[in-house]
Amino acid sequence: MIRELSVKDEADLTVSGTAYDFLLLLSGREDPDTLFFQRHLQMVGDTDLGVHLKNMLAALDPDSLPLPGSFQPMLQRCLSAYERFA
Repeated sequence: MIRELSVKDEADLTVSGTAYDFLLLLSGREDPDTLFFQRHLQMVGDTDLGVHLKNMLAALDPDSLPLPGSFQPMLQRCLSAYERFA
């Protein structure tokens, strides 16, 4: 279960990376294995849970998500803008 933590709670797993790396993941331009193995995304905590999350992300088809039709074009514009100015 994914839930918001209170200040005194500790997460079982924390995934961190740059906004750009998460945009790459959401857009499907990079797969989770590449981002994790190249250390663009880091996991801290329950390794087994992290492997399950990575496998779930790898199996996810971004086009099958119930997102507004304008989401993918907006995502591509964000990626293009980041790449232009980075």
